[in-house]
Amino acid sequence: IVKSFIRLGQKVSPGTPVFEINSPSFFDAGKAYYQAKQEMELALKSLNRERDLFANNVGVAKDVEEAEVTYELRKKDYENALAAVKVYQVDPDNMILGQPLVIRSPIAGEVVKDNMVIGQYIKEDAGALAVVADLDRIRVTAHVKEKDIDLIREVSDVEIHLIALPDMPVKGTIDYVSGLLDEATRSVEVIIECDNREHRMKPFMYGTVRFINTPTRAIIIPNSAVLQREDNHYVLVSEGKNRFRKAIVKVASAGENQTLVLSGIHEGDSIITEGAFYFIDAR
Repeated sequence: IVKSFIRLGQKVSPGTPVFEINSPSFFDAGKAYYQAKQEMELALKSLNRERDLFANNVGVAKDVEEAEVTYELRKKDYENALAAVKVYQVDPDNMILGQPLVIRSPIAGEVVKDNMVIGQYIKEDAGALAVVADLDRIRVTAHVKEKDIDLIREVSDVEIHLIALPDMPVKGTIDYVSGLLDEATRSVEVIIECDNREHRMKPFMYGTVRFINTPTRAIIIPNSAVLQREDNHYVLVSEGKNRFRKAIVKVASAGENQTLVLSGIHEGDSIITEGAFYFIDAR
C-alpha cells in the first residue's frame, strides 16, 4: 500500500479512490496490453502494405491471406489483453506503465472499517482492509420456526426490537423468505429490509423480530395444553363423564406461554390445559 485516500466515517460515492497499491499483477497486465497493442498495429500496417502491393500487381494473394490471418491473431491477443486491464477498472488510453493501481469504491456509502497501513504488503488471501457500507438501508435476518412458516404469508407489519434499543422498535418489510429449511434448527431464514437513515441499527446487532398479522378471531390456548406425537400436535378434548379424545391440531406460536390453534378444535370445546402430559399413554 503506497497511499490512502479515506478515513473512518467518510462518505464515498461509486468510483471514489480508496487506496493505491503497487501491484506486480497489474504491472504485468499493463505490459502485456501495450505489447499486444503494438503487435496488432504492426500487423495492421503489414496487412495494408500487402493489400497495396497486391492491388498494384506486385504482391500475391497468398501473402495477403497470411497477413490477414496474422492480423486477426494479433487483434485477438489485443482484445484479451484489453479485457485483462479493464478488470483493474482503469482507462487503458490514459494508463501509464508502472503507475500504482488505484482501488475505488464500487458503491456509495460510508467507510466503516479502515485497517490500512502505508507500506503494508497485501497477500492474495488477505481479508478486507477497508469496508464501505450503505447503512441507510439495513437487512435483518430472522429465523422462523418450521411450524410458523405458514403465518408469514399473512403478515401485514414487521417490527424489530433490538437488544440495545428495546423501547425503540424499528419497522421493516419482508424482502425474501428462503426456500430452504435449516435441518439443524428446523427454521427458515426471512430477510427483512429496514429504513436506517438515522443509523440506529448497526451490523451484527441482535434482537427479536415481531411479525404482526391483521387482527382476527382465533383460539389461543396455554402451551401446557399441547402435546406432541411424532410429527403432529394434539390436545385432549373433553367428551363428558371423564372421557377425553385426542384431537390433532395445527398450531403456531402466539407468545411466550401461549399457542395459536389454526385448526383441529372449535370455540367452546373443553380441553385439558394443565397436567395433560399425564394422559399421554391413556387410551
